[in-house]
Parts: sequence; structure tokens; C-alpha cells
Amino acid sequence: MKADKSDSPLTYSVPQAGKMLEPPLSKNAAYAAAARGEIPTLRFGHLLRVPGKKWRRMLAGDDGKVVASKLVACEESLAAKVA
Repeated sequence: MKADKSDSPLTYSVPQAGKMLEPPLSKNAAYAAAARGEIPTLRFGHLLRVPGKKWRRMLAGDDGKVVASKLVACEESLAAKVA
């Protein structure tokens, strides 16, 4: 098996993944999107991580599951509930 020579991380934290969107998601909105399954996650005990390769593919549009505008709309509805 060949080693991946890219500098891209194998996983991201949920907040890091949310900040990669344009416009970026807040920490709470990123965790809410992960809970809804809109951000893919892996659980290692209590640690929740986003698989790097899959997330980058989704952001590039190859997977079609993540739509930044949908996530932003969810973040705005969360903010409206808190206010």
C-alpha cells in the first residue's frame, strides 16, 4: 500500500470541518450538521472526527451530499432560536 504524500490531514475536528465551508459554520452549527449526518463523522470513544479524504471530496462536489447554503440556513435557524 502506497503512503499518501499529500500534506492533508487524515481527519479534521468537527469545528475545523465547519470552518472549511464558505461561509464558515460556527462550532455549534458544525456539531448540529454532524448530528444530522450532513458532515460525515467517525467516533473513536468520545472523540468525534471528520474523515479528511471524504470531507474534501464532498467539498469539491464529487459526493453531492453537502450543500453549504443548506448548512448556513441551518446555522441561521439555530441563531434565531437562541436569540
